[in-house]
Amino acid sequence: MRRSRIAAAFCALVLSLPVLTAAAAPAPLLGRYSRYDAGEYVIVSSRSAAQARRIMEDLAKFQATLERMLGKRATRSSTPTTILITGTPDWDQWFKPLEGVTGYFRPGSFSNHMALDGDSSIDETLHVVFHEFTHYYLATRFAGDYPPWFNEGLAELMGYAHFERGMATLRIPTFRLNQARDGQWIPFERLIRVDHSDPEYQSHQLMPSFYAQSWLTVHYAMVANPEFRAQVFDYLAQLNMLVPQEEAARKAFGDLSTIDRKLYEYARTRVNSGAWTLGEIPAVQIATGEPMEPVESMALIADLMLDAAQSPRRVAPLIQGLEMEDPNKARPAVFMARVAQREGDSPSFDAAVARAQSALEPRDWRQRRELGYLLLTNALIANQMPGRSKDVVLGDVKRAMNLFAEAVAANGEDVETLWGYGASAVYLGIDLDRAEQSLLEAYGRAPTNADIAAALANLKSQQRDPDGMVPYLKDVIRFATDLQTRRWATNALIATEKFIEERDAKRR
Repeated sequence: MRRSRIAAAFCALVLSLPVLTAAAAPAPLLGRYSRYDAGEYVIVSSRSAAQARRIMEDLAKFQATLERMLGKRATRSSTPTTILITGTPDWDQWFKPLEGVTGYFRPGSFSNHMALDGDSSIDETLHVVFHEFTHYYLATRFAGDYPPWFNEGLAELMGYAHFERGMATLRIPTFRLNQARDGQWIPFERLIRVDHSDPEYQSHQLMPSFYAQSWLTVHYAMVANPEFRAQVFDYLAQLNMLVPQEEAARKAFGDLSTIDRKLYEYARTRVNSGAWTLGEIPAVQIATGEPMEPVESMALIADLMLDAAQSPRRVAPLIQGLEMEDPNKARPAVFMARVAQREGDSPSFDAAVARAQSALEPRDWRQRRELGYLLLTNALIANQMPGRSKDVVLGDVKRAMNLFAEAVAANGEDVETLWGYGASAVYLGIDLDRAEQSLLEAYGRAPTNADIAAALANLKSQQRDPDGMVPYLKDVIRFATDLQTRRWATNALIATEKFIEERDAKRR
């Protein structure tokens, strides 16, 4: 999994764990989990097999409905997604971020995961699944960048989808409609400019109005007013061509106060559900569940918790339990290295990496990949470990390249491992032929991965091949899910095409 930053206290808490003895606290008791392989999804659940199948069947119907809503087919994802379904005791102890939250989704470059409280009602569970998967699909399956009001509004709209007798119905969440009618009204001009850091998105006081009006705006576009729907998609297309927000809004919507008045009036009319015939949906293929060993469940939950930046004190017992019971002694050491890296603690990071390397089994490609990733990102991600010198970071990448090479030798089909070897070599400017082979293999397996395309563009730059850079820069622009990366690729593409044009003019 690709992980998020976690609290500062965790470094001292975990890295100073005492040597465990027989008197140490026992390993945590978890629910009994089984693993279900469903193609591009893996479900890990301590609940019933019937519930796992129901979720997968409704996800297939959800995708068909979302494709119809957006008017285009979803790109098939090569990024594996783990859906973890817990019972309420495990959810409350390990995962629940806030009171009343029954699920969340975490996307990543090479893997995603969703965690759900499977003991909540099936309608509530499916609401969380559909809401979170809308975010995931917009980020990974439909190229482009979507502003918060559209992203959250469509997720709320799709979150209340209901499937029955070959029909998809987008039900009306009455509480959202009431919030839109009775809450503090956010003018349309302001709504479409809201960023994730703005008070409408963050404030407990304004957030209900933002979610309610985002749902209302998207519902008006997708269900009630085809003309407004065309304006919305025109606006989104302009944003993705990097047209300034105010200019894009003026071109797409014209007088924003007129749109605002229409939305205000729509909130006070009879708002109807949307319904469509689904047509034929491919049958879901899901393997029989395989029971997981307790230590594997413990490792998976610790991994997901670190990825989701859960409270440090909630994760520590799992890492202690792994130190006691995991026969793979490299794994808990890698977890400690992840924590130290996020805290910028170089001595602890080096100690944990050394401990993990000394414990590596000869064919353990996964932990080699994890260590390689940690070392490589010290160079690739700005301010990952700010106290580390350039020479030390260069040494990190050399160690990463060696670890990735060993991992590729053990498993030459893992996309992240192939990318890691190629990206390390490109950063160092060595062994570029082999790096290209590795990256092209990764690209063939994951053609929509912006990180792989960016590495190939940088490789072509080092090879002084501007023509070869162009298709990969275009891929980055198409598939990157953040504006910063897409702006970098757009500027690089403009400069590269200008260079090619001037070069060709000189040759004529």
